[in-house]
Amino acid sequence: MPENLGFITETALAGDYAYLARSGDDPGIVILDISDLENPQVVSRTDVGGGHTWRAMISTSGDYAYIANERHVFSYDVSDPRNPVSLGDWYSNIRIWDSTADEDYLYLAVGMEGIIALDISDPEDLHVAGFYNTTGSAWEVHVMGNLLIVADNTNIGIYENSLLSSPGLSDAGRIPTGFALYPAFPNPFNSSTTIRYDLSQSCFISLNVISPTGQIIATLQDGYLTKGANSFIWNAGNLPSGLYYITLNSSGRSFSQQLILTR
Repeated sequence: MPENLGFITETALAGDYAYLARSGDDPGIVILDISDLENPQVVSRTDVGGGHTWRAMISTSGDYAYIANERHVFSYDVSDPRNPVSLGDWYSNIRIWDSTADEDYLYLAVGMEGIIALDISDPEDLHVAGFYNTTGSAWEVHVMGNLLIVADNTNIGIYENSLLSSPGLSDAGRIPTGFALYPAFPNPFNSSTTIRYDLSQSCFISLNVISPTGQIIATLQDGYLTKGANSFIWNAGNLPSGLYYITLNSSGRSFSQQLILTR
């Protein structure tokens, strides 16, 4: 085996290559050519930064690799394993305990908050596509088709991903029984957060972002919507860190919640 690889905490295999997550004071990716199993060769070493990491995790999907180091997820183009190219990153306010990827999503086990699904269709723009609060604290996650196998501190949970097919991670197919605004997730958030709400009947609605002084910062949705479960991903763009409010108004009914944007 090659020597001096560093503090390796996880591996992923794809084709003739092994992708190693390096932790410690210099977290990063080490890629090995394992076409000759008796003589594996290091083809590249890439630093991802972010300071000391006790446990980095790595997943691959096609020509891309995703390394998570507790609070960040970094995406890399590894179509040329000898020259990985950094594409983007996503910050979590919640500690990441495990990760795994398929063609469409990167699934993160985030302890007491359950499972987060990141949309990786554009590796340069990672964003939350759905989430699910598991029965216990999610420590490990594996994917098998549209099923997620989750070790959640209480047992092994099996969840169907409705982002792909049937009820599970998102609200697709759920029939609302009332008019409700659910807590945004994540919150606090770094750049984008998912807002979920129910309409038990078709109606005109307005969904706005409000400053603490009552100024409308952004109108996210405004118009007639049919009844059902809805979600909206708000990207805060270049707005400064601070306190904001989401308000949902319809037919004299109003709901609001606080959001905290951190940079």
